[in-house]
Amino acid sequence: LSVVGDDRIDLLLSELGLASYADVYFATDSAIESDSETLAKFIGAVAKGWGWVHANPEQAVDKLVAAYPEIDAGWEKKTIPLVLKLSFDDNTKKDGWGTFDPASIESQIALLDQIGQYPNGRPKAEDVYTTEILELSAAERPKLGAPAS
Repeated sequence: LSVVGDDRIDLLLSELGLASYADVYFATDSAIESDSETLAKFIGAVAKGWGWVHANPEQAVDKLVAAYPEIDAGWEKKTIPLVLKLSFDDNTKKDGWGTFDPASIESQIALLDQIGQYPNGRPKAEDVYTTEILELSAAERPKLGAPAS
């Protein structure tokens, strides 16, 4: 966001009534079928990392800048609250980091279908997502909401 500068308006898709998910991960059907435990361990580890960032946002920026010195620490410290707002909300507070509402997938598919984005036919929602990995990693995913502004 530093490229845009301070004179900007941050408008989230969720503020327009559209579901928006940060931290989306993709896997092939075969990986989910044959290696779901490994995928769950990965998501659990990533979730723990996000839990640490939630509790230590300034330290997280310091670590990021130490690893990537070309990043502007000042800008990152200004934008970390927005990043956390994208990654944590009431749903993640209830069901853990990475949670999503399957009904929102259907509404997004319907919207994309309405504007002609599926020349080969509209996919079924259940063919484009799974909650299996989230279920397997539930105990590892912190239940945290958006930090106070």
